[in-house]
Amino acid sequence: MIFKTCQVQKIQHLIQEYTQTLSSPFDSFLEEHILSSDFYLILEESNEIGYFAIHHGQLLTQFYIRPSYLKAAQELFYQVIKKI
Repeated sequence: MIFKTCQVQKIQHLIQEYTQTLSSPFDSFLEEHILSSDFYLILEESNEIGYFAIHHGQLLTQFYIRPSYLKAAQELFYQVIKKI
């Protein structure tokens, strides 16, 4: 798996997929942290698996894996946490 830094606009389609799965919206405090986070695209070869966002190099603000790749989610989450 590859983690690639990206602009939030490049993964907007993934963010929309993720927000459609939520039962309630983000609160404004969290939203500010998300918007000021660094975003990373998760790739397997050229396939987009998901994304994550890290605020100030120490706080994971978002983590999304597409449903078809959920079997790899736990290992990916571990790799992301090690990155912080």
